[in-house]
Amino acid sequence: MRNNKVLSIRPDLSHLETAFSSPMEEFQNKTLRPILKLQHEILLWLVADYPHFDTIKHQAKTEDIYKSGVIQFIKDQISLKNQIIGIIVGHFTKDEWAVYALDKNEYNKRIVQMAGERIAGSCWLG
Repeated sequence: MRNNKVLSIRPDLSHLETAFSSPMEEFQNKTLRPILKLQHEILLWLVADYPHFDTIKHQAKTEDIYKSGVIQFIKDQISLKNQIIGIIVGHFTKDEWAVYALDKNEYNKRIVQMAGERIAGSCWLG
C-alpha cells in the first residue's frame, strides 16, 4: 500500500530512461531524480534557513564556482548533508531501499551531488 502511494506522487521522468544505462544510472534516473524533483522546494527551504549558506552567494563570481561552492557546503555540513539524504531516502519503496542498501555510500554521493546542483541552479543570482 505504502509503495503505491509513494510512487503515485512522484513526477514522471521516464524520458530520462535509456536502454544502455547501468544499474546505478537506472536507479538514479528512475528513483533519485524523481524524488529530488518532488522534494525540490523543501530542499530550497532547508538550505535557505541554514546558517552561513548566504555567504556562498556573495563569494561566488560565476555560476560554476557557485555550484561547486554549494555542493562543497553540503558535503562539509554533515547535519545538512544527512538531512538532505534523509529527505530523499524517506521516499523510497521497500525494493528501492534494498537497492540503496547495497551501495549506500555511492548513492549518498549521487544524492548530495544532484541535490547541490538543483539547489545551485535555483539560487544563482548572477
